[in-house]
Amino acid sequence: MAARRPVDYVWAAARIAIGWIFLWAFLDKTFGWGFATPANRAGTTLGLGNLPVVRRTPWLK
Repeated sequence: MAARRPVDYVWAAARIAIGWIFLWAFLDKTFGWGFATPANRAGTTLGLGNLPVVRRTPWLK
């Protein structure tokens, strides 16, 4: 096994940070924790009212 270079640790930290950002965005959209998505627009409450397809779908209103 080759010796680890410092840049390997930088890439590992960047990969974890980017993964956390995408996980956080997914969880916020799903549960509407209020950071970027209000609770009434969360995916768990079907808060997708601004999408044109949802507005034409009577059972999601």
